[in-house]
Amino acid sequence: MRFERLDSTLGELKSRIKEHWSKLTDADLQKLEGRYSNLADVVAKRYSIAKNDAEEEVSQFSDEVGTTFREVAQHLGDAAVDAWRNGKHAVTDVVSRGSAKAGELWDSAKSEAGRLRNNTDEIIRERPLTSVLIAAGVGAVLGLLLRPRSR
Repeated sequence: MRFERLDSTLGELKSRIKEHWSKLTDADLQKLEGRYSNLADVVAKRYSIAKNDAEEEVSQFSDEVGTTFREVAQHLGDAAVDAWRNGKHAVTDVVSRGSAKAGELWDSAKSEAGRLRNNTDEIIRERPLTSVLIAAGVGAVLGLLLRPRSR
């Protein structure tokens, strides 16, 4: 909503500028890129006058429409605050959803680990001798791999 007010106020300001300096084109106003500090340069070029004279004209115009400039600044500030708040809420929402997903993954991993442990226990109960021989073989291989080497 604040961006709409900003667009409306900027549109009014551009209309008043074009009304005051009729030789300015839409392209001239686009060159300002929202920086009305550049208006004197554009006016000086379009009207072929000295930059100091253009700055004086822009200053007088600014005094006449000072309220509009202040409104633009206020609306711009309000729009920035809204954007910051909306961004903050969006980040909070993403973090919250990420945390919930991490919790789901943790629960799933714990469940799977429990299932694997139960399966391993069942296999050991069904084939105890095979399990002991496999454990001994793994232990022997690890012992050989981890023993200090003599030089």
